[in-house]
Amino acid sequence: MRKFITFLSTAAMVILPLCVSFSMPAPAQAASVGLIKGPYDTVYWLSSNGKRYVFPTYNTFFSWYGYSSPAIQQLSLDQLGTITIGGNVTYKPGVRLIKVTTNPKVYAVSRYGVLRWITSEAIATQLYGANWALMVDDLPDPFFVNYNIGADINNASDFNPTEQSNSVTTPDDNIGTAQPTSPTNPTQNVGPTAPVVTAPVSNQILTNYPRTLTISWSSNVRRHYVEVQCDFCGTSAAWSYVNFSANTDNYTNSVVTTALAGDNQFRVRVKAIDESNRETWSNYVYFSFKTSAASSGPAVPTITSPTANQIFTNYPRTLTAQWSNDGAKKHTLEVACDYCSSVTNMYSNPSYYVADNYATTYAIPALAGDNTFRIRAKATNDSGVDSAWSDYVYFSFKTAPTAPAAPTITSPYSNQQYTNYPRTLTVTWANDNQLKHNVEVACDYCVSVSNPYSGATTYVSNNYAMSYALPALAGDNTFRVRVQAVDASGVAGAWSNYVYFSFKTPSGPSAPTIISPVANHIFTNYPRSIDVFWSNDNQKSHTVEVACDVCGTGAMWSSVASYYADSYATGYQGISLAGDNQFRVRVKATNASGVTGPWSDWVYFRSSTSISSAPRAPWITAPYSNQIYTNYPRTLTAKWFNDTAKKHTLEVACDYCSSVTNMYSNPSYYVADNYTTSYALPALAGDNQFRIRVKATNENGVDSVWSDYVYFKFKTAR
Repeated sequence: MRKFITFLSTAAMVILPLCVSFSMPAPAQAASVGLIKGPYDTVYWLSSNGKRYVFPTYNTFFSWYGYSSPAIQQLSLDQLGTITIGGNVTYKPGVRLIKVTTNPKVYAVSRYGVLRWITSEAIATQLYGANWALMVDDLPDPFFVNYNIGADINNASDFNPTEQSNSVTTPDDNIGTAQPTSPTNPTQNVGPTAPVVTAPVSNQILTNYPRTLTISWSSNVRRHYVEVQCDFCGTSAAWSYVNFSANTDNYTNSVVTTALAGDNQFRVRVKAIDESNRETWSNYVYFSFKTSAASSGPAVPTITSPTANQIFTNYPRTLTAQWSNDGAKKHTLEVACDYCSSVTNMYSNPSYYVADNYATTYAIPALAGDNTFRIRAKATNDSGVDSAWSDYVYFSFKTAPTAPAAPTITSPYSNQQYTNYPRTLTVTWANDNQLKHNVEVACDYCVSVSNPYSGATTYVSNNYAMSYALPALAGDNTFRVRVQAVDASGVAGAWSNYVYFSFKTPSGPSAPTIISPVANHIFTNYPRSIDVFWSNDNQKSHTVEVACDVCGTGAMWSSVASYYADSYATGYQGISLAGDNQFRVRVKATNASGVTGPWSDWVYFRSSTSISSAPRAPWITAPYSNQIYTNYPRTLTAKWFNDTAKKHTLEVACDYCSSVTNMYSNPSYYVADNYTTSYALPALAGDNQFRIRVKATNENGVDSVWSDYVYFKFKTAR
């Protein structure tokens, strides 16, 4: 039988019910280091220092021993009374996360009961996984005095749960000099710590042009506001002109400014904004620019590859140009050919290529023919100023393309038999890196073909593809396929060997039997809609066709609408009807092989309704009853079943949210229009219980009754 440990928490002890099976030695004359208990149910840790320590909560005990049944030494009341109580046992390091009920901060536990605040959800996920929120225990406030507050965890590298857990074996390893005396008050409600600007440094002089810089700071809150001011820039009052400002989010700790104005003195400060919109400014950092309004051009590049008069033999005729690193942002390459194709003048056909982002290489596309070429380069700096062109470097190609090898067909395999309908398949082959492939398919005695394989058809697959989807083939016959590769120069290789395959396609399904609506039924609901159902024929998909007698036109049954039901469905719901008219419906089935059977017989029915009828109450599909959400911010998308109503009104209420004293006395209302069946709710307030209901409104403004309430909760940490 599975053993459970049940705890009753008191101010300073853990109680283990006697009904639990433990390994209980006989009463000892002198207890050894380990778990002990007296004649009652309280369990202690006997330390090597001779004192006993209490497990203050059941979660504290579980952090050390899980749900196992550890051996506990039985002492008499007299023996127990001789052992002094030394304090409370703290959580085992690294195993669980804890928080107090009066503060939202989540802490990791390190050795000797030191708490480390995890400053973001992203770090918590890195340390404890996507379900980290399920590992958070609420620690009662009276026991918080057993812990000390340590350094914050601002990066995942600041804390290693495994190393912390492995640093101790028993509670004895966690009792030491770090026993707390005066822990930090976790409930203090103050603003965020002021950021520290790390770049620029104080009184830095910058010489770059344009006058931009990267502002960086240290901070652990999510949002920041950056402000740069200029002394006497465009105004007569010192520091009255904001030269640059920016907002950052998602814990971003740097921003690049736009170009600042002139060789002036500037100052920058950063404001941290926490999730409660509390703000704290950093100190000002002063800096200045001393630069020219226009920079000189960059140095002329030096081409290092190709080398002068180099002869290349590769095919295709491609090469990677390289040049020395001159620090310029952009380079333009000019490549020209000596008497290429019909060009009568030497080098009259240059092509230009641009390498950006400080690159020092560029892959030149395939060149034309075994000719002599030349290349040169120029640099462009950050200010858009060009250098002069480099000297030309001449090179040539002396190569001849070889015919590509015959491809290897990987699908179909030899003598494969297909049963799908329509009779289609995708031919695939191994990657041979060739530009084009010819795919030839032939049929053995297909229809009027008198000679085997005399009806060959060839298809072309371009752009280095390794597959081709063949159109539907004719009949249950034997076919053959082969593939030929063609390279970028148009040279065709040998054909692959033939691969033979065949089709044996099953017949189509029977006509479905419609079970709703029944023949000549009269519907009175409004809006005018029907649900069509048929007997389960185990077919993959169905097509439903509904026709109306003289609906919007002068010809009988000329208004026809089709609907598609997939995934082995046995019905289609919510088909809208037009007016009080006579209608007919029929259904046909398509099996898993794509074979479609005949239509069912028509079923005739009528609609006779009043436009004042109310729509039916919606059916909420999300959230489901008593669902618990852990995401932050506390948002969700409400959804309901498609009832074809034009508009829906959502009512969301909260149990004791903020200063609301009565349960659910603070409902908010949201409107979803245009026949939508979902609505993204804004962020809800706090870890509370909520309820939601929906009502529908038809095109005539008639409301349904409200749906039943659906209750849900949030349990999340910011």
